[in-house]
Amino acid sequence: MKRDTKPRISESYTAEKFEDELLLYSKTDEQALYLNNTAQAVLQLCGDDLTVAQIIEFLQQHYPDQRQEINQEVIEVLSNLESNGVITFADE
Repeated sequence: MKRDTKPRISESYTAEKFEDELLLYSKTDEQALYLNNTAQAVLQLCGDDLTVAQIIEFLQQHYPDQRQEINQEVIEVLSNLESNGVITFADE
């Protein structure tokens, strides 16, 4: 995954919020995904027209005590979302 690509949220999922949890339901099959707080933050930033590098930088600025872990966590979340069809990537 290139750091200068922009994740785009697919319209094939709908989201339902239950208190602090977010569940995504596929419109095309019977798949449901639970997003933890990290995944929710990353998905929300995917809707803000940011590149992968900008998402990482934004989260590192807001969570400086977790700066080292954020890069890998964001990459893992984006890979998981892509493999489940929640996002696609568009070149800048």
